[in-house]
Amino acid sequence: MGLFNSDETDRALRAIQHNLSYLSLPLAVVLLPTLSTKQRNSVFTMFILIVIASTIPVFYKYFLNFAEINQSLGMGKAIPTPIDHVRYSIFLSIAFVFSCILFITKKDFIGKYLKYAFLGTAVYLFIAVHVLAVRSGIGLSYLGLLMAGSLLLYQSKKYYIMAFLWLVIIISPVFAYYAIPSFQNKIKYTRYDLSLSQADKGANYSDSERIRSFKIGIDIWKDYKMIGIGTGDLKREMGNRYEEKYTQGGRAFLPHNQVIKILASSGILGLLLFAISFYGPFLWNQNFRDPFILALVSMLTVSFLVEATLERSYMLALYLLLASLLYKKSIS
Repeated sequence: MGLFNSDETDRALRAIQHNLSYLSLPLAVVLLPTLSTKQRNSVFTMFILIVIASTIPVFYKYFLNFAEINQSLGMGKAIPTPIDHVRYSIFLSIAFVFSCILFITKKDFIGKYLKYAFLGTAVYLFIAVHVLAVRSGIGLSYLGLLMAGSLLLYQSKKYYIMAFLWLVIIISPVFAYYAIPSFQNKIKYTRYDLSLSQADKGANYSDSERIRSFKIGIDIWKDYKMIGIGTGDLKREMGNRYEEKYTQGGRAFLPHNQVIKILASSGILGLLLFAISFYGPFLWNQNFRDPFILALVSMLTVSFLVEATLERSYMLALYLLLASLLYKKSIS
């Protein structure tokens, strides 16, 4: 949708060509023979192990510069990560939740007792997400665990354990606040940042700039409700309106919200097409009863509120790979 109404067609075409290449992932999965549950879970295990391996240099550098990085977290910075820290935290949160599901559901995947290795990876990733102190990753970890865990425990009628799970999810952030310095500093910074935003003094502060991007994106959509301003023109228009509205300075970002970005660039029609393509398979044939699918879609949906999550190639590739494997029914 965003291509046909763009004045800057070159920019729009580059964005579309870039994303079209990732359609090869679901096509490749469709052309593969149907995977067994064991084979599918082997892919998930490989993903989990790769994510864990990626954290080793991250935390090595963090503990090597512990005081300096913790101080920077209190100033709105992030622990250095291989990719954008927000989406990296989403990688960790998905790996954490998938580890939990595999631990709960697996009986004969790698042996009756070795399944407890998934408990170990889940605990490690749970701690890693909190040390990384990216709020999106932390929130999505709890959400994914809540959704998948509640579904599995409800299906097995373990209501007391489900209540205990909810209690753990409520208590854990409080414990993490007092036990993990990086997490505590990030919470303190968030309060400070939001206070600046309320006073309209949030130029160059992450949360304040995010809120500004929401407001400008919505303003653009209001002027181009049905088909949006166009994918190629959105960045330019965001910059122009930012300069007009916030004369005290700051940085003009594209909307840090998947829904607002789609509305601004492609309008209501574009958002409708996105919703059908993203949620259609989720609702079809009661796929939401699969804990992996429920967790993945729930986590990404909430992430859309604070990030244009799928606008980065590696995030789009991860979603397409996992979704393709999950929606293609495995054989036992």
